[in-house]
Amino acid sequence: MCIIKILFFFHFSVREGTDERFERLRLYERGFLQTGYPVWRGVLPPPQYDIERENRFHTKVFLGGLPKDTDEQDLREQLQLEPTTTFEFPFGDPRRGYAFVRFQTSQEVTDFLANSTKKPWNNDSIYRFIKDRSGETRCVEVIPWAFESAYYPQFKRTAPSFLTVLVKNVHGSLMAAQLAKIFEETFGPVFQVTVLTGNDGYPRELAKVTFKYREAYKRAVTSRYLDVSTPKMFRRLSINPYLKPASCSKCFYANGTVFCRDEDCLLYYCESCWAEVHMVEGMESHATIMWTFRKPAKARHVNENE
Repeated sequence: MCIIKILFFFHFSVREGTDERFERLRLYERGFLQTGYPVWRGVLPPPQYDIERENRFHTKVFLGGLPKDTDEQDLREQLQLEPTTTFEFPFGDPRRGYAFVRFQTSQEVTDFLANSTKKPWNNDSIYRFIKDRSGETRCVEVIPWAFESAYYPQFKRTAPSFLTVLVKNVHGSLMAAQLAKIFEETFGPVFQVTVLTGNDGYPRELAKVTFKYREAYKRAVTSRYLDVSTPKMFRRLSINPYLKPASCSKCFYANGTVFCRDEDCLLYYCESCWAEVHMVEGMESHATIMWTFRKPAKARHVNENE
């Protein structure tokens, strides 16, 4: 009977906080979805973590839903972490409600996840129970990053840059396969998705999405934004063409420093050719993206007598 009471307390006290978070997300979403941008709503496929695989996880792990009255020492004791682990709080403030914990090795992350549990009402979340200063039990969400989550499909492909968009403001927990589902259901067939990571291999909130057909690419570029709404989050993704060095599509000689993002063009031009082409009535209002070519720095010759 005692065990049943404890489980009852855990279930409803944690569910109450979760429902409040979902309600905030719904209110947040309601205030944003009046802009006319395309919207994707749905439930994302859950990540399939194989904790038996070695060196699969990044040593940086996200912790969400932390009590605002917590500190590093309290978290270390309740989560039973080794002294070698370090915490990274946003702006150095533990009261923000989330943090990153850095382990020494990928194996330590695997062991930490093995001692965690999945929510009985939400199988795609890993969590730990901790208590705040008042003694109330809080549910802390654990979000690891598996290295293979950055690619869809898993095998490498040569992606055509002229059908690729750069996606910004990507939620740190979104995997490449999940982004592929979102973009394919919104714009059209997806060829490849890559989540861009930093030098340390952790996501940078950027991704490249390559489409199979130009029509899908055009729909994505001209939309500019995509609102993503799931039961756990709301995110507005920014969509821009993925620019690479190219020649002017008219004179084929000068560098294409102007990209016309209007759906009737989507081409690179030099400045003079863009002005000439867009003198036609109705084309002068086309939106453009200006960019410059980065030339490699020249080696400086050092005189031995200097």
